[in-house]
Amino acid sequence: HAGRHLLRTFLLEQGLPFDATNAILGHQSAGRELFNPYLPSNPGDAWHAFRRLSDKLAQQLGWPLEAE
Repeated sequence: HAGRHLLRTFLLEQGLPFDATNAILGHQSAGRELFNPYLPSNPGDAWHAFRRLSDKLAQQLGWPLEAE
């Protein structure tokens, strides 16, 4: 749980919109996945930003990045 908060704080500090962080981390009520009120208008862009920022966080923590 602490890791989720660390990631959320980092993503918000890096400028990822609030609704995108909620959608990525699954902050929603059970059973509302289909009608997720936090779904960003362009989920693809949010996921690309998440990938870029999660790689940046891994580098800051000294973790090796996986090869694509």
